[in-house]
Amino acid sequence: MGWIGDRWSAVGMMVIFFVLSGIATILTGFARNPNEMMLGLAAIGLAASIYHPVGIAWLVRNAVARGKALGINGFFGSIGVAGAAGVAGVLCDFVSWRAAFFVPGAVCLLTGIALGACWHLGLVRDRKRDRIEQKPASRQDMWRAFIVLSVTMLCAGLIYQGTLTVMPKLFAERLQGWVAGTASIGTMVMALYLASGLVQVVGGQLSDRFSPKAVYMLMFALQVPLLVLAGVVGGPLIVALMFAINALTVMGAPAESTLITRYSPSQHRSLAFGAKFVLSLGIA
Repeated sequence: MGWIGDRWSAVGMMVIFFVLSGIATILTGFARNPNEMMLGLAAIGLAASIYHPVGIAWLVRNAVARGKALGINGFFGSIGVAGAAGVAGVLCDFVSWRAAFFVPGAVCLLTGIALGACWHLGLVRDRKRDRIEQKPASRQDMWRAFIVLSVTMLCAGLIYQGTLTVMPKLFAERLQGWVAGTASIGTMVMALYLASGLVQVVGGQLSDRFSPKAVYMLMFALQVPLLVLAGVVGGPLIVALMFAINALTVMGAPAESTLITRYSPSQHRSLAFGAKFVLSLGIA
């Protein structure tokens, strides 16, 4: 998807992202058996794979303060992660499980139609060159950055996806006597991701003000003792530790994307971000 976005149109690909995601989600709501559900979810994943490589590249191409823009974008992404289970749960409990597909699908489809109209009217357009020009990195620097970032992105993805998956069970085991019930734990996880998502804006500001390399390295270094502690402690302290670990992970994300932007050719930017998200999301 990133490769296509580089060669055609970022805006056009984003229109396709919204429209296809909406249609696939609505169709999944009509599933009658597990096989149809599987195909529907696969179609949603295929359509949604457009967003990260194309959307992030489009964002940094148009941004002046890239770190700040990436931080704000990441915060809204955290709202999506935090709110998805709550929205789906409410629709399932008060309407039906099919509504959990129909309603978000309809909103997504209408957003795609609106974006397509704005594109047609010239209100939204592609930018072929970066708004803030930078000196191209040498081929040697590009390869060195690609190798190093491939390792760090894999590690960051493992930490983020691992904590995302394990956190509800971790809280259930380590907070016995402090919280009771799935709803309480789910609310706690949602609040933690919302709060840590807001911190991502701070990470973006730091990336603009200081060296993105230094910010990126610092965020990794600070996580090491916290991850060790999280393996052994219980009670309310585990909540604070998981918040800190997740906050440091997302605070480093704008610096990471800024480095990818710095060390990738503008004509292959979406492809570079596609490679990033294959690693950071594929590790899930």
